[in-house]
Amino acid sequence: MGYGVVGKAGTKLTAHAHGTLRFNTKVEANERLVEIYRRVKELIETYEPDHVAIEKVFFAKNAVSSFKLGQARGVAILAVTERSIPLFEYSPNAVKQSVVGFGHADKEQVATMVSRLVGAQKFESTDSSDALAIAICHLHTYTYTSRIQKAIKEAGL
Repeated sequence: MGYGVVGKAGTKLTAHAHGTLRFNTKVEANERLVEIYRRVKELIETYEPDHVAIEKVFFAKNAVSSFKLGQARGVAILAVTERSIPLFEYSPNAVKQSVVGFGHADKEQVATMVSRLVGAQKFESTDSSDALAIAICHLHTYTYTSRIQKAIKEAGL
């Protein structure tokens, strides 16, 4: 499971942290879910994010994998929601479109563009670069949406 923390000052993006959370696959699934929950809470306590963005669920060919992914997402979402942090979800294509400019970019293209946007980075996995891409997508989307909402309010619409 990847994570990425990105900040924005003016137009400059900075990666404050990123990495990959790895879990022991030899322990029972329910124990791994508790570990996911605990480690996501630790990330929240460490970085104190204003918002959290995650990838939207997609349909996989393997039902068992989809089910496990859904469980992992659920406990991560619980850790975020219990802290009352606004949570946003983006589809993989929306993330790729926002970061690369092409909704069907491959993982290498995403990692390359993330490196260019936040400065040279070494990623321990594609989960890490993907997590930063999701954070960047959120910053772009949230900034744009906030400006539109402000303009609508100022126009009295």
